[in-house]
Amino acid sequence: MKAAYSFYGAAVDKAEDAAKIACPVYGFYAENDERVDATIPKAEELMKAAGKKYEPVIYKGAGHGFMRSGEPSNPNVREGDKAARDEAWARWKMLLKQL
Repeated sequence: MKAAYSFYGAAVDKAEDAAKIACPVYGFYAENDERVDATIPKAEELMKAAGKKYEPVIYKGAGHGFMRSGEPSNPNVREGDKAARDEAWARWKMLLKQL
């Protein structure tokens, strides 16, 4: 595997698990997702200590599930989710091109 992309998933929380990761990890997180966001600082620490690449981005104004809830076809779309979805899609496509 060349890279992993985590969309609002809880991050690694054990040193032995961070050591097993064999590719860069790119995180896509929502500002309004306290439970998941709380896992990011420890993951950053563990990944750095293991010499692994971990690049989380927290999208301002977004809620958990923003890729789905930010779809233009969603009649109840929230502006923060839509903006986050647009930014995340652009970032994801850019990262995929770098492979």
